[in-house]
Amino acid sequence: MKVGFYQLTPEWKNPRATLAKLKQRLKGETFDLLVLPELFTTGYLLEEKEVYKWAEELDDSRTVEELTKLAQASGGMICGSIIEIGDDEMIYNTAVIVSGEGLEGFHRKHHLPDMEQVNFRKSHELPKFIDIKGTPVSSLICFDMWMPELVRILARNGAQIICHPSAFSGPDTLDIVKVRALENKVFIITSNLTGTESGLGMEETYRGSSCIVSPSGKVILQAGVEESLEYIDIDPSEASHKSLPFCKNLWKEWNRYKTEVVSNAQP
Repeated sequence: MKVGFYQLTPEWKNPRATLAKLKQRLKGETFDLLVLPELFTTGYLLEEKEVYKWAEELDDSRTVEELTKLAQASGGMICGSIIEIGDDEMIYNTAVIVSGEGLEGFHRKHHLPDMEQVNFRKSHELPKFIDIKGTPVSSLICFDMWMPELVRILARNGAQIICHPSAFSGPDTLDIVKVRALENKVFIITSNLTGTESGLGMEETYRGSSCIVSPSGKVILQAGVEESLEYIDIDPSEASHKSLPFCKNLWKEWNRYKTEVVSNAQP
């Protein structure tokens, strides 16, 4: 399976221009699965009025429409995070997975850093699964990956690839991704923003460093700090064998624990 990431610097706070840039860059490209960053059309540092301005309904989304066209041309599927306004009129940071037929699945971010909680609502719904050539694929968004229980739920439900749209500047997320891939025996595709963004009275420089990590916890593809479109061929079946050299049956050990999502849980 040909999988990859496109880490990019958006046309900050200009979704139309960013989508045009994406269309130009992906022209002629073919892949099975491509992952884009978190909030890739707008950037991350957004005021409340900007979040409402660019929020999209999933069944009437310009971004989903444009990604559908790109997926049709590529023959694969595309995942990235956008601003969604739900049927409940709440605003979510939502990862969409789009094929040439349209929206296949989505995941609303569960775990929000403090600055996101001002603009976005937390979700308590489990991430959706889609099938890509017989491979179970799901998604988590940036800080979600720091939560071992959430990743473990996806693994126990059969995930072989986890898409991970992200927006981070520090180094720690990269270490977390390697650990989560190893302890759950899954492929993880992390796609990060690049460039420097200003907003909310601050400035953020994103580190890039997008990567694909194997079920052994090894980085098999990694980008630098600049915009980068990269692919690698993987064998998803490597993620169907939940074993370690010193423990051949992780399922048996995992089954000693009960993992569940509890809504409105308090520390």
